[in-house]
Amino acid sequence: MATLNLGRIKPVFKGAYSGGTAYVIDDIVTHGNESFICIQAHGAGTQATSVTAYWTKLAAKGTDGTDLTSTLTTQGDVLFRDGSGLQRLAKGTAGQVLKINSGATAPEWGTDTGGKVLKVSQLENNTRTTYSDSNNGTFLSLAFTKDNDASTSYIIAQAQLPIFADASDQIGEWSQMDTQADPGDNAAAHTGTNFIAAQGNHKGGVYVFKKFTGLTAASHTLYVGWNATSNSAQGPGVLNPNSSDEGRMQQSSSTCTFWEIAT
Repeated sequence: MATLNLGRIKPVFKGAYSGGTAYVIDDIVTHGNESFICIQAHGAGTQATSVTAYWTKLAAKGTDGTDLTSTLTTQGDVLFRDGSGLQRLAKGTAGQVLKINSGATAPEWGTDTGGKVLKVSQLENNTRTTYSDSNNGTFLSLAFTKDNDASTSYIIAQAQLPIFADASDQIGEWSQMDTQADPGDNAAAHTGTNFIAAQGNHKGGVYVFKKFTGLTAASHTLYVGWNATSNSAQGPGVLNPNSSDEGRMQQSSSTCTFWEIAT
């Protein structure tokens, strides 16, 4: 019976191309990160893979990439591209955020901005206190701690002090940071405060809403006090009044919230 030569049933992978090897049809080799299949047999060293009469490319490589291990060298590095190619941005420090630089050309690390609330401190005082007649004095001193320096944050102070007043005139209220001295008619110190409506027995109060800048990262104290009209000796009344002052009153409390805001 005659023998029928069917040739190879499947291609044979021969590894990396070598000029010292003879190849036959359907041999597959790799060369230059690409793969080729032999379409015509040839002896050793006679036909390179670039000769299309003997080799057909099976798989072409893509564009060569960049070895990122030479660019990214440290844990936390960020990779970005500028006008000349891939660049490394070293990791930032705790609390920083990733931003775009002023030229809008590359990322950079910086502090968070835009009015972010960094810290909120709340204080309360519910001690009923009666103040004797005087042309000035201090209701409360409220201490808190600021965490960030003056260049990165400021403080908003919001306080409410309920007062039962018994005086013949209105009493002006003031608030100052880290200063307890009576400011007299200093308009800046009185900014953001109300007055006690004190014509006869009335329940009045003080409301403070002020912004304080230039404060260091340290402990600070907000002082809230009064200054009587024309410096007359008048009493501001009772702080945190209760039913002993007026039968319809419940025990009140003074509160203050300090908001530390990113600049």
